[in-house]
Amino acid sequence: MFVRIPIPTQNLTDMNASIAIALLTKLKLIFETDASGEVQDQKFLAFQNGEFTVGKELFYFIDPSKYGINPTDANVKRNEFSGLFNFVAEPADMITVLPDLLSDIYSSVLKKAIPANSHRTPEQEEQYRRAIEYLNKEETEAGAVITPLARYEQYEQLYKTCISEYKTRQLQAAMAEGTGADAVKAQWNTDEPSLKKAISKALLLWETKGKKQEVENWLGVFNQLAGAAPISLLADLRSDYELFARISGADGLAAEFSYLPTLFNPSNFFEEQVAWPQLSLDKMEVAALYEKAPEALKRLFENGDNEPDIRKISFEYAVVTLVREWFPYKEFFQQRFWKLPEGEAVISDGNGKGLIPAFPEKLIFVRNLVINFETPVQPAAVKNLTSELFVRLEPQVKHQLKAKSAGLFEKRLKLRSVATADPVIAKPAGTRRFSSALFKTTGFRKFSEIAVKPPMPPEVPTPPVNPAGSTEVKSMALELLAFICRKMPVCPNPDPNLDWS
Repeated sequence: MFVRIPIPTQNLTDMNASIAIALLTKLKLIFETDASGEVQDQKFLAFQNGEFTVGKELFYFIDPSKYGINPTDANVKRNEFSGLFNFVAEPADMITVLPDLLSDIYSSVLKKAIPANSHRTPEQEEQYRRAIEYLNKEETEAGAVITPLARYEQYEQLYKTCISEYKTRQLQAAMAEGTGADAVKAQWNTDEPSLKKAISKALLLWETKGKKQEVENWLGVFNQLAGAAPISLLADLRSDYELFARISGADGLAAEFSYLPTLFNPSNFFEEQVAWPQLSLDKMEVAALYEKAPEALKRLFENGDNEPDIRKISFEYAVVTLVREWFPYKEFFQQRFWKLPEGEAVISDGNGKGLIPAFPEKLIFVRNLVINFETPVQPAAVKNLTSELFVRLEPQVKHQLKAKSAGLFEKRLKLRSVATADPVIAKPAGTRRFSSALFKTTGFRKFSEIAVKPPMPPEVPTPPVNPAGSTEVKSMALELLAFICRKMPVCPNPDPNLDWS
């Protein structure tokens, strides 16, 4: 059982290291596992190191007229967003940024890649065309234009949200110990059937309205036949990249800059009226979660004395996908129809080394943070969750993270000069490409008719508030907490059975 001796009213609200480790472990158990709870080896959760301070204004470029910003400011924000999140990462619990930009490495690899000798047959060309036609087909739904792939991804996201909510409540019940634990477990037994029903309903909608099987069949055809003509595909990818890279705009001083367009989905997640699911950590979960924590995570923190004792932490969260149409992870990096010249550095050795050992795929934002203490505290200022969680990091860890980050963010946000005299907005030509997630959602949880808000577990009575302090600290601001990163498998991994002559 996790027990601490109450302490007098304090002027600080520093989080106990054990509680921080427990909360981080809970997040990893939720976001590093699949629907069945199995660890996903190719993904990991990395918590931000304090260098990524972003506010909701950063996202206004997605719809400048709606949010009242001029085109120049929108271009600056697009460039800033692209520079901030197109980094290369090392596999680690705390985000560790490597010096080179994702776009620069990809550009270099495209120029050097050697394709195998192979071509599509006329029958395959027809199948390839039909796959693109199906995935690109625009339909009007509720006044908005959407493609089959975009609709598929909407229902996929709904299904994943229901899975996350189920896992959150399941962990809360499994880890509950001490006073109030029986009530939490009983509540879970009552609510589990409705949560399972929500998952089943979300899956059914994904299969029916989202046409899950049909879309996946055509995606399979597209990926298979794209790789059946490596020379043509590599030429297409190089052409696409150059066209994407031509997107440019002018800043306030009329200086030109370029960036590769990087967007996010859902496109309105940052709006206050958009509903986010809630996640919490109760004191009775801490001991069990701490025991499950990886030793590497525990070693990041130092224990301290006279830390205020926290009863409960709760916040809302949103999982936001980074959209990089210029970065074909499945279409290129996972394929075996290309290789690099002898002596070139590998993209990845599959074990965390190489030019791109990992990269961020999704962002986890939090807001409406509430921390309840056992005894009154007098915070000097309302802190965000990141500062609360990592106040007890080992000094050496803090120093190393700072050293590795020094100078990199200035490089990412710097406007890069280009030769074009006028702003150019170029779109890849032809019909080969298709949008996977550029649609705009009307709400973070559009399909609210099946969204289940899990009942919160019974509350333990709150101690009386001392006039000299409060037992509750709140921070309503939006904040970036973590990245869901993808590990790059062995790359390149050319197939020796192909014709390389």
